[in-house]
Amino acid sequence: MKEDSLDRQYRSEGIRVVKIGLLKKNMIGIILLAISVCISCIIVGYQISKKYIFTYYNNTAYEVADIIYKMFDERDLYYYLDMVKEYKRGNIGLDSLDKIVVSEDYQEVLQQMNIIRESMELNDIYMAYLDKEELLTYEEGKEWNPMVYVFDSYYIPEMVYSIGQMGGLNPVYRNEAIEISNTGKRSNNYFISEGEFGYNTSAIYPITKNGETLGVIGVEVPMVKLEEIIAHYIRNTLLSLVLVTGLAMAIYLCYLYKFMIHPINTIKQEVEHFMHDGNRATDRLNKIKTGDEIEALGHEVYKMEIKISDYIQRLKKALEEKEEIGKELNIVSGIAYKDPLTGVKSKAAYLEAVEIINDHIKRGKPDFAVAIFDLNDLKYMNDTYGHEAGDNYLKNACRLICKIFKSSPVYRIGGDEFLAILNKSDYEKRDDLLDEFYRQMKIKKNTATTKTEYISVAVGITGFRTGEDQSFQDVFKRADGLMYENKKEMKEHRE
Repeated sequence: MKEDSLDRQYRSEGIRVVKIGLLKKNMIGIILLAISVCISCIIVGYQISKKYIFTYYNNTAYEVADIIYKMFDERDLYYYLDMVKEYKRGNIGLDSLDKIVVSEDYQEVLQQMNIIRESMELNDIYMAYLDKEELLTYEEGKEWNPMVYVFDSYYIPEMVYSIGQMGGLNPVYRNEAIEISNTGKRSNNYFISEGEFGYNTSAIYPITKNGETLGVIGVEVPMVKLEEIIAHYIRNTLLSLVLVTGLAMAIYLCYLYKFMIHPINTIKQEVEHFMHDGNRATDRLNKIKTGDEIEALGHEVYKMEIKISDYIQRLKKALEEKEEIGKELNIVSGIAYKDPLTGVKSKAAYLEAVEIINDHIKRGKPDFAVAIFDLNDLKYMNDTYGHEAGDNYLKNACRLICKIFKSSPVYRIGGDEFLAILNKSDYEKRDDLLDEFYRQMKIKKNTATTKTEYISVAVGITGFRTGEDQSFQDVFKRADGLMYENKKEMKEHRE
């Protein structure tokens, strides 16, 4: 992968650069999450389906047992169980049981049970006497036969009758058998076994008389297809989860790329472009439309670029102006031309400035204006109130000129004449500044308490005219003419 300039800069500064992008990180996280969700769903689904299947098979077994129970006449049922009980205790012989086998009622029940077993594909249906005493005497390793069969449908097709046959019980379910014997109610636990009939669940249905449990009806339902059903469920579930998760992941990654990765990359690329392509801001960041913090970040970066770009441009311009000013200062360095009375530049400084301006005119940089100020009534002030009052009158007028035209150099070029060379902001606003000068002069006239406090100055201002003016003197003559016109108007107004 090609290393970009920012990466090289970061590495040179000792900053660690991680090359796993946000998209890859999210993909890894999503895949891990999807695997976790799939495994969790399969485990939970397996447990739920297994319990559901066991419950279904167990309920089916009890429903069949209930049907078998209702097939019997209670008197016949109790009679069969009592005969088997007596046989178990040795009070009667096997010949007594044979009489039951040949009876029509017994044979009819057997046939019906066999039809039910075959039609419902059951492993076995049986009825047995439950010996309570032997239930309680279980010892591991010894023969234990707590049941004596009344009939067993498994052997009917071979015409083998199991009446009186002793039957064992899985010791694992001994406690459940004792509970059934004592309460006369079915157990809530599942009877699941794997033996001669294969993998099956059993319903142990109690037969009671006057609250006493005489025996049980057992129905064994095969569950050979259980593993196949569960495996089929797991395959389908896993396939569905993979498809759904894959689709969701694809949608999320597309969303992530459009509203996060791409905008962030755009911001990164724009910053690199701004840093390495002349610090020029583009409007790419304004095209980010995510409606969230990323969009706000892009706009803030764009505004920052604009500010930095403007600052750089102003800095460049300031450096250029500084360089230009430095050149001008080098020309007049060491010359301290200053009028001793007013503190502004003297006529000598003015003459030096004229030479500089004429040089600028030759180099094509003639943007300037000349303002000439001539004080009215200075001779009258000196003759009437003395030279000190005249000097104060000069200084007051000069202060007003410097105050209004504060960005321009002011020169005293004669006894009662001042000149300002307007540039920069003063040059651009010269008309407004002239209006302000008149306004301030009028305020001082109206607020003056003595004759020596008012100011009366005639002014002429004009700017350099390209194509018409060839030197500073051309501008000066025009400004001087405007000043004398203003002076004439002021004199006529006083008369």
